[in-house]
Amino acid sequence: MKCVRWFASFLIAWTWLVALLPVVQPVQASAADGWWDDAWPYRIPVTATGSGVVEVTIDFGATFDVLGLDGALLDVRSLRVVPTNGTLPGASIPYTETYSTMLEDADNPQTEWSATDVYWRVNDGTAQADATRFTQGSGSLKAVVENWFEGYGYPGVELLIPSGDPRADWSAYETFIYDVWPEVNVSALDQAPDLYWYKLYNACDGGAITQGGPPLALDRWNYASVSLDPLHTCDTPTLDAITRMEFHTRDNETVNGNSGLWDDGDQLTLWFDNLRLVDQDSGTIRWQADGSTSTYYVYFDTLAHEGHPQPALDDLGAATVTGTPGTPEAGGYFHQVDGASTGALDVWAAPPVEKIGRTHAVPTASAPLRIQAARDEFEPFQLVVRSPTAQS
Repeated sequence: MKCVRWFASFLIAWTWLVALLPVVQPVQASAADGWWDDAWPYRIPVTATGSGVVEVTIDFGATFDVLGLDGALLDVRSLRVVPTNGTLPGASIPYTETYSTMLEDADNPQTEWSATDVYWRVNDGTAQADATRFTQGSGSLKAVVENWFEGYGYPGVELLIPSGDPRADWSAYETFIYDVWPEVNVSALDQAPDLYWYKLYNACDGGAITQGGPPLALDRWNYASVSLDPLHTCDTPTLDAITRMEFHTRDNETVNGNSGLWDDGDQLTLWFDNLRLVDQDSGTIRWQADGSTSTYYVYFDTLAHEGHPQPALDDLGAATVTGTPGTPEAGGYFHQVDGASTGALDVWAAPPVEKIGRTHAVPTASAPLRIQAARDEFEPFQLVVRSPTAQS
């Protein structure tokens, strides 16, 4: 392998080499097609000829298996459709997807008991519809949670699902996602960003599962997710009869006098919208084609990398063109090293924080290996070395 030329003598690098025995064949890429955005590490080529609404069916569970990502979960918000013209990618275009199913759109939230519909309840506080703040549709659920003296002890917001309602069966889904906007009063500022705990009832052998809520930014929409496979400490959840979920705080008077929890007078206001369940194994993506492009890429990422900007969605009718998916490809910030003489070895770079498994697919993208650091800094990088045959 050619030596990496350092830009200055003060640069010190740590090299991590991961030797991988052959497990899966390298992904066969369309090497001439430029990578659209290095922040997206995976894509699938799709061929679709003609104009109209294109529809393609992709099993992302099987796709992750091909990419060597055992047990990976799809970040459904990361999906992007990018047309290519020759070797150059275009801009991502709006789409609609059917991998996520609406659990509660919160446009007209039920805040009173119901035997036939999901409904909201607040322990120590109030709940109401709000048509002024939402992420989709025409409204959201606004809940004001107050920590009262000698109150409930775990004040929070609940969404309850009637027995027998089809929305109580979550067994087909791998992820629960929702949009939430939090605000607190002055005395509760010490609780940010870990504002609440999440609890799902009847989720593990009839018992409830409680886990810490996600870190949230105040006074803005946050796009949160909960893994259902596995579900926190439950490796084999039973999700066919969910009864309710809670987003609850913890009162320091109730929980062992812990001064780090909520105090009397603290107030948390939460807006909820767009609560969805995601089935990554079964669904379609549709977009509008003008007939001038026949090759598209569906870019995507795993839930472990969530945080991509929200996609542009479109309300499309029935499909008139069927897209044919190709072999999944890895790339982006995973890339083979340009200018390296590797012989029979695959050598590629990955961010130092990425844990690379033995089955991880070799990326199709290529780029120079660049390491930069200021004076007296240490800068790590990671090289992955893989042999197509067993050898010393």
